[in-house]
Amino acid sequence: MKLLIVTNMYPDKARPYNGIFVYEQVEAIKRYHPNVNVDVCFIDGSKGKIEYLKSIFKVNHLISKGCYDIVHIHYGLSGLFMLWPFRKKVSTFITFHGCDIQPQGDGGKLTRWISKQVVRRCNGCIVLNNGMQKLVDAYCKNNALIPCAVDSNTFRPIGQRGKNEIVQIVFPSKHNYPIKNYPLFADVLSILQNKYKLQCNEIELKGLSRSEIAEIFSRADLMLLTSNSEGSPQVVKEAMACNLPIVSTPVGDVPELLSGVKDCYVSDNHDAEALASLVIKSLSHKGEGISGRDKIKQLQLDEKSIADRIYNLYEKSKH
Repeated sequence: MKLLIVTNMYPDKARPYNGIFVYEQVEAIKRYHPNVNVDVCFIDGSKGKIEYLKSIFKVNHLISKGCYDIVHIHYGLSGLFMLWPFRKKVSTFITFHGCDIQPQGDGGKLTRWISKQVVRRCNGCIVLNNGMQKLVDAYCKNNALIPCAVDSNTFRPIGQRGKNEIVQIVFPSKHNYPIKNYPLFADVLSILQNKYKLQCNEIELKGLSRSEIAEIFSRADLMLLTSNSEGSPQVVKEAMACNLPIVSTPVGDVPELLSGVKDCYVSDNHDAEALASLVIKSLSHKGEGISGRDKIKQLQLDEKSIADRIYNLYEKSKH
């Protein structure tokens, strides 16, 4: 089987963790299904929107010359080439990653419009949560809910989690990424310090290697996700694989991921007081449930299970 991946998220020398979850998915498919030969076409959107216009011709040229059995698009804008009327017809799948299709994301109206036009022309669609599945069902009935997998070898509990003198709370992104809603995170910390007299310190996940993040997840006290919108956030699954307690706003598939997990809670809204109360509840460690790592296993979010499910979609499309 010859497969072409078309994506605007993929690691390079300058950004070794850009779209690492797409890279890991591709590598898992190759590892567990060695009959698949993969080429990757990376659209570097950081150079400007013109790169997407250029990709219309670049990707269609690759497809016309490459004799591919399957084309798999990651992110709606990456599929702009599908709107070219003279393209060669190849079995094509698209994975939406959140803000490309969800109205509450920061992708913008044009991106969502393009995503809807692209998915109409695809043979199948992969989404990351139930809300996204309901959105795409109107445009593509052949859709499957398959979140990205977790690298459970990198993300695992490292040693025994100790009790920190000052509570270490992880902000799971960079401050300047608007959709992650740092102002709400800061408000929650302020309430924890002023109302609950909690001594706490913030850890910003910025400019760190994956091994460094895994170490942080293994020694921190809690992760607080205050996002406005998510698909199926890798950072939550990675924290779960390290058994880090999590408190989150009700975004993406996080409510399903954290359901029944010890010391993990999802708020009903984006209210700072409610989130602060849940943080205190989590830190008391009086909750019951299974470990985050066991929930990851239960949901079969390991790399082999996800690679097998995607490969089976590819195989079915050939018949």
